[in-house]
Amino acid sequence: MRRFLVRRLLFVIITFIGATVAMFSLTQLATDPRVLFVPRQGWGITQEQWDALTVRLGLDRPVVVQYFSWLGRMLKGDMGESLSQQQPVRQILMSKFGATLRLALAGWIIAVLIGIPTGVLAAVRRGTVWDYLGRSIAVFGQAMPPFWVGIMLMVLFGVVLGWLPTTGAGRGISIKHYILPAFTLGWYPAAALMRLTRSSMLEILDSEYVKFARAKGMGEWTVIWKHAFKNALIPPLTSSLLLMAGFLHGTLVVEYVFAWPGVARQALYYGVFTNDFPLLLGGVVVFVVIFLAFALVADIAYGFVDPRIRYQ
Repeated sequence: MRRFLVRRLLFVIITFIGATVAMFSLTQLATDPRVLFVPRQGWGITQEQWDALTVRLGLDRPVVVQYFSWLGRMLKGDMGESLSQQQPVRQILMSKFGATLRLALAGWIIAVLIGIPTGVLAAVRRGTVWDYLGRSIAVFGQAMPPFWVGIMLMVLFGVVLGWLPTTGAGRGISIKHYILPAFTLGWYPAAALMRLTRSSMLEILDSEYVKFARAKGMGEWTVIWKHAFKNALIPPLTSSLLLMAGFLHGTLVVEYVFAWPGVARQALYYGVFTNDFPLLLGGVVVFVVIFLAFALVADIAYGFVDPRIRYQ
């Protein structure tokens, strides 16, 4: 177990460095960030002011030195200052992360509660109406894009019926504001989890030890949940954990359609639009750390789900 954790941590470090190097290099190829400080009406800036701005942003140093200087500050928790909003990047991300976290949890719960039980039912009742219903949900779920699903839900439940609000997160924790964006966010992943769970369950149900358990006279539900489902859980478990990491990154389409005040729409979208590279880099670091953390949790969880797995 110790050797496994050491290897995984080494992989995390290498991946983190590779991701930050790639993103930092791409930001250097974009528009000069000093242009953001220049007034729109005329240049209105002297050469001395331009040179002082260059020194302030650290653009007078080699790119390698800029990267390691930025990385050192980042590891200390200093993400720099947003060029477009003139606020600390850490403050901007933290102010928007709460809304994204709550929406991500709601969407993840919907995806798991729909996808996994439907996949199990479709596999157990293979060839019946439940199987065809589950596969139909999977087909329609993956065929309909999230932005279209979101707009149709807004039209039906917000405009026609008037049951639910269509934009914003409301004050405090308003459940009504979460229903439409959470369902839109979880709709496509639920279909993917359903197909993955069904395929994994079908493979396990046809295995010899499941047939042997039935031959011993065990109850059908005991065979399904104790022997089949537990062994078929590894692929859905991996997918669901990485899915949660993806949700925490912020889903731009859902946040934009529902005017959700989350990280993707309020921070990263405008960061790209305004070429605010400190904000972009800060967001990338947070997202990379989240993804790597959930990937490590998924690897460790394997051993608890399936005792046959041994870490070396």
